[in-house]
Amino acid sequence: MKRRNRHELDSPNLGGHLPHHPTPAITFPLTAKVWMKDSRMFALMAKMKTGQDEMRSVQERLEQEMRREQEMRREQERLEQGMRREQERMNKFKKKLRIQFELAMKR
Repeated sequence: MKRRNRHELDSPNLGGHLPHHPTPAITFPLTAKVWMKDSRMFALMAKMKTGQDEMRSVQERLEQEMRREQEMRREQERLEQGMRREQERMNKFKKKLRIQFELAMKR
């Protein structure tokens, strides 16, 4: 089989590559060095994908924690408002009792 150069591979009349594929077909076997580079690249890509997945899960956990903290803050604020209202009610009641006591003492 005759080896073809790049220009021949780009020729439309040549059946050496698929017409829908824009790059010429590789006519030489992959060497061990090229295969190693590719395998390293794929291993690195797999690590990156794993890292992205881990980061995504960590981010989701952080977002859930933030939502829980926000809910806790809202609940705490609601409780504090209730305590303030109750304190105001108690103060009014004490004031009313004091007035009644003072009126009763004057009689």
